[in-house]
This record gives sequence, C-alpha cells and structure tokens, in this order.
Amino acid sequence: METEDLQRDDDFEDRVFEGLQLVSAEAGGFPLTGKTFDSCRFVNCQFDGTRLDGSNFRDCSFSGCRLTVVSLRKTRFRQVAFVDCRIGGIDWSGIELGNPGMSFEDCMLDSCSFFKQKLAGLVFSACRLVACDFTECDLSRAAFGACVFSDGGFSKCNLRDADFVSAEGYSIDPASNQLRGARFRFPEALSLLKYLGIKLE
Repeated sequence: METEDLQRDDDFEDRVFEGLQLVSAEAGGFPLTGKTFDSCRFVNCQFDGTRLDGSNFRDCSFSGCRLTVVSLRKTRFRQVAFVDCRIGGIDWSGIELGNPGMSFEDCMLDSCSFFKQKLAGLVFSACRLVACDFTECDLSRAAFGACVFSDGGFSKCNLRDADFVSAEGYSIDPASNQLRGARFRFPEALSLLKYLGIKLE
C-alpha cells in the first residue's frame, strides 16, 4: 500500500484497512478521515498536518513516527501504542477512547492538550512531556514511569492511584487535584509542598 493510495480520500471513505504496514511514508497534509485501521503498523512515518477526523484505530501501533498539528476530532482509539514518536501541537480532547485506549513509550510530547479527557489507566513510559495540559482529566490509575515533565501541569484532575514514583519535574497542586492513593517518591514529592506554603530547612 502506498501513501498515494491512502491520499485518494474519495475512493477510500469509510474503508477498512486491516493488517496494513506503512513504512517511511510521508502522509502529511492530506486527509485520512472516516477510515478504519485494524491491526495496522505505522513505522517511521510523518503525519504533519494530517486530518484523521472520524477515523477508527484498533490494535494499531505508531513507531518512530512524527505527528504534529494532527486533527483528531471524533477519532477513536482502542489499544493503540505510540513508541519513540515525536508528537506536537495536538488537541487530544476530542478523541474517543476504548478500553484499553492508548499508551505512550519513549515519546516526546510537546504542547499537547488532553483537556477533560477520561484517561483512567493510561500508560506513559519514559516520555518527555513539555507544556502538556491535563486540566480536568480523569487520570486515575495512570502510570508515568520514568517520565520527565516541564512547563505544563495538572489542574482539577482525578489522580487517584496514579503512579509518579519514577517521574520527574511534575507540577501538582494537592489542593486542586484528587490524590488519594497516588504514589510518589522522595525527593521529587517535595515539590507538592510548595503549594501548601511549607518551607523545609
């Protein structure tokens, strides 16, 4: 399957692609809307400015891909893995997640918004998250193993039973987030105290 085939949106609207493997393809700038991808693999592909609105991804993986300013309105994800991907400027708030939904491993996420998303149990592993917005998200039981945060933060989130044990750089106000059962490790956990006006000497 070539990217030119996928580009002919009129020909493939509502089509199901099963077992597709796309390698080193440049899919940026053209629409892939209203399609279903089942058990597909995308390797070293570029999705810059791609429209995936209304598409359905089931049991798929993105490895070594670049996804920037991708449109995901009403896009559905069920058991989708992103591995070693660069992901930037994406609004994830309009997606629909199955159970299990998505996972991110060794990814760079920059300026992404997950506003009000239900992300219970979501796994981020060894990711770098820069200026990412998790406002009003349900991240109960989510795991952030070996993740590094900068700039962005958590506000009005459900972080019950979330795992931040090996995470660094997170900014979490205990007064505005639900933290019962959440796990942290010293000394990073000391960052929680700054919101409480406590000084350690």
